Amino acid sequence: MTFDPLMWVFATNARYKHSRRSCLELKPLLGRFFTDELLAFAGFVIVDELPSPPLEQVKAMGLESLFLP
Repeated sequence: MTFDPLMWVFATNARYKHSRRSCLELKPLLGRFFTDELLAFAGFVIVDELPSPPLEQVKAMGLESLFLP
């Protein structure tokens, strides 16, 4: 089974769905730059560690430089 990056993104979003907060909370900081409509549509999640796809799969796709220092 090959790794599908888009499916990984969808699964990651689903995993954190319960923690998602609206970017409207950031309107005092971002309201001059973005419309209320965009801020309402966009969201963010605060996590202790950024999720990343399986490194072996990323390496197989030749994209490891995106994830390694």
